[in-house]
Amino acid sequence: MPALPTDRWRRSWPCQVLKGFGKSGLNPKVFMLLLAQLPQFTDPAGAWPITVQTLVLALVHLTTCGMV
Repeated sequence: MPALPTDRWRRSWPCQVLKGFGKSGLNPKVFMLLLAQLPQFTDPAGAWPITVQTLVLALVHLTTCGMV
């Protein structure tokens, strides 16, 4: 029996990446890690606000996780 176009899409690389991002993004452990670990690396007297510092650290973390 030939595969339906939707079956091919579900097995495609972009679909798998979207599923992975969806599952990882909805995982509460990620947010707990960010809340528990990243604040100790921020500097209240720094040039950037705490929110920006935290966002930059979170983006660095997400980028390195994505590379791995």
